[in-house]
Amino acid sequence: MIIHKNKLNELDGWLRNRLRYCIWHHWKKPEKKRRSLIRLGVGQGQAYA
Repeated sequence: MIIHKNKLNELDGWLRNRLRYCIWHHWKKPEKKRRSLIRLGVGQGQAYA
């Protein structure tokens, strides 16, 4: 069975979005979201936006 590269790219995109969604909802409070984003390297101004 041959899986096309396009289908793998679609699956990869879906999985990344789902993981992002799960992590975002795991950080329940806004302050936790800001602190976590800053810890991951996002600038303070952008994290507070």
